Amino acid sequence: MVKLTLEAGFDNNDVMYMAAIVSIENSDNSTILRLLLEHGLDPNMDPRLEGFVKGFFNLLMLAAEWGRIDQAIALLDHGANVNKTVVGPNGVVASPLSWALWYGANDICRLFLTRGAIPTTDDVLHVLGTCLHACKGEHPYLSKDGAIKMFTTFFHLGKPDSDVVQDIFNSYSPSKRDPTITNITKHYLQGCPFCCFVCEALTAKSRDKLLMCPCRNVAYCSRECQLKHWREHRVQCTGPLNERREIEAMVKKGSKTEKVEEREEERAFSESDVGRRVRVIWNVDEAYEGNVEMFNHENGQAHVLYDDGDEEWLNPEDPDTKYEFLSEKKLRKRDPKGQYARVDSGELKHFTCIDDPYEEPLEPESLRGRRGEERMWSSGRSRCDDDEWQEGDDDSTDESSDKEGHFKLSPRNPQCPHCFKTFKSQGGLAYHVSQAVCIQRQKRQELSKKERKRAPSAHDKEDENEEGHSRGEKK
Repeated sequence: MVKLTLEAGFDNNDVMYMAAIVSIENSDNSTILRLLLEHGLDPNMDPRLEGFVKGFFNLLMLAAEWGRIDQAIALLDHGANVNKTVVGPNGVVASPLSWALWYGANDICRLFLTRGAIPTTDDVLHVLGTCLHACKGEHPYLSKDGAIKMFTTFFHLGKPDSDVVQDIFNSYSPSKRDPTITNITKHYLQGCPFCCFVCEALTAKSRDKLLMCPCRNVAYCSRECQLKHWREHRVQCTGPLNERREIEAMVKKGSKTEKVEEREEERAFSESDVGRRVRVIWNVDEAYEGNVEMFNHENGQAHVLYDDGDEEWLNPEDPDTKYEFLSEKKLRKRDPKGQYARVDSGELKHFTCIDDPYEEPLEPESLRGRRGEERMWSSGRSRCDDDEWQEGDDDSTDESSDKEGHFKLSPRNPQCPHCFKTFKSQGGLAYHVSQAVCIQRQKRQELSKKERKRAPSAHDKEDENEEGHSRGEKK
């Protein structure tokens, strides 16, 4: 009915304003209010100036009184001024923020502060008086826990003037103060973090005191909250650097350091990861290595180019995605080919795992059939050769392969039986990436062709003599 009336051309602003009041007071649904706003209702209209209503409020204040956050969002989306004040008949000046504070609407208070509400001196006086009365059980709408939560939100997001806070706080006698409110106020006046930056918790989950960043500007209640905010905060953090020239994650009590796990173990990508070596693990027997080429700031995903030429975007939030960054320390510890030992001795010069990710093993036979890290001596999906396999060219008599260049998959030995390079598995078969020809296999094929063309060997002659002897005995 409202939609039909408005589409018919109804534009009486006074009636539309009264309809908006009725909608806010009687329903959580913002559909009618949005229709009125889309058809010309002024969200900043002052009813007392129009002279048709005796109420002491505007629409934003009414939404805060009834706790209608959807209606408050609709009003702000259509241009409502969050700092617009209303003067009452007794000269009292009120704002949407002060109205939300009085009625204990913490979610709407947070909404107003994030949408640009500027706390005034009256707001500071109002929030202190309201919360102190609520802590003593003397407030009609607000409980003690709700008051402390709202007081924390107001100081965390509003950041009122410190001098104003100091003067108003000192005006209350110690007998009227609450310990929690006093502690928050003192920390705020000292410029110290008093709550978790992410969830506004006043204590850590596993301890009484919060974990503070070395820059002393933010604190967190848990490692999860620190990781959520770290991507944004790492640009502004001015904390001391550790031995790896990285900022420590948290400190406790301002002196003792509590390190978060190494950067390799964090499930998050950043711009600084571009160029790093990474290993992507698909299952126990498959791990592919490559380089991080790009980073997407919008979704936090990283583009990885594998050593075999394949590429994909890695999503750190996907629980099925398992990866680890390969630091030089880890590569040196693994080193089944002895590359770093040769580098240290001077035998191998100008070697980096990024510039030269693949190198033939010194003793390939010793790697065949092994499990664990020794089996991953090269990149997880190394190329055997650049020549593509031509179907029908296989004359090999190897029983472990077919004519298309596939090999039977052996979980205990997932390597090429000819050149010992790790191959990729699919559908129960294993093959060289891009079905590239195995050099060692080509050599064996050529050798088998030559053996067929040449004369019978001495071993073959002995077999013929035995057959002739058996024929003579039968005769």
